[in-house]
Amino acid sequence: ALEKRENIYLFIPNIIGYVRILAGLAAFWFSEEWKVFFWCYWVSYFLDCFDGAAARKFNQATRFGQMLDMVTDRCSSACLFALLAKLYPGPLGFACYFMLALDLASHY
Repeated sequence: ALEKRENIYLFIPNIIGYVRILAGLAAFWFSEEWKVFFWCYWVSYFLDCFDGAAARKFNQATRFGQMLDMVTDRCSSACLFALLAKLYPGPLGFACYFMLALDLASHY
């Protein structure tokens, strides 16, 4: 008998994750237009509140979804710290690079 397998890549929490990635990419693409950057970045982080809840509500928690969420979080934070370091060279920029390294090191 053939087993019907669900396509986990189309689970609701993963779709939320893909939208987060697109919003994050748009934010950094438009990083020189601060209002566009702000709203795109906000959308990405706002949606982060819902992917885990959706996974639990729809019984769609997967290892792929967990990794997608964590990697999206780390990439978003790393890009934000790098952008801030570029905008504020000197001691504040160094602090941003330090926070970037600390963020990455504390999650792996």
